[in-house]
Amino acid sequence: MAGRAHVVAYVVGVLLHGVSVAGADDDEKAPPKVSIPQAYLTEDGLLVGGQPTTEHLRALKKAGYRTIVSLRTPKEPGYAQEKRVAEELDMRFVSIPVAGPRGITKAKAQSLAKVLQSKDARPAVVHCGTGQRASALLALKAFVTDGMMATEAILYAKKLGMKRLTEVLEMQIRQICSKESNERCDLRTAR
Repeated sequence: MAGRAHVVAYVVGVLLHGVSVAGADDDEKAPPKVSIPQAYLTEDGLLVGGQPTTEHLRALKKAGYRTIVSLRTPKEPGYAQEKRVAEELDMRFVSIPVAGPRGITKAKAQSLAKVLQSKDARPAVVHCGTGQRASALLALKAFVTDGMMATEAILYAKKLGMKRLTEVLEMQIRQICSKESNERCDLRTAR
């Protein structure tokens, strides 16, 4: 029973206060929120959302962001320009191409975790075109690498702005759980 109370308290904390991601320094202040499309700023300095413009990139640099993680594919409009501008601004540009819902995978979540845990990665921006893939992949990362419960990961994705990829995220979690069954896999209360 105590375990259930802990889960409920954690979910309430997630909904009210955000989630700290493993590896973040709790003593550091989160940078200001820069209004990229669908922007959500976590407590630990991670800005999640849609495609930033050149003006957004300049504002992100001025606000102290160090890393831009693009989940867009090189074929998507504006990709090359964003990469060029980020590099001109002396920001780290990391590409983890997520080609639609099928690109939301355990391997991509692990790649994202590796980038975000690297020295001097934060504050960072994780984005795609609209924020949907970014929200889903961050939640899958939280499940795969940060030990988050499956139901909490779904709620986290929704908090970050995910509206359309719930079924895809649940499917990925179920696929992982079919191979690695553990207590974190229960999805019955995720909706």
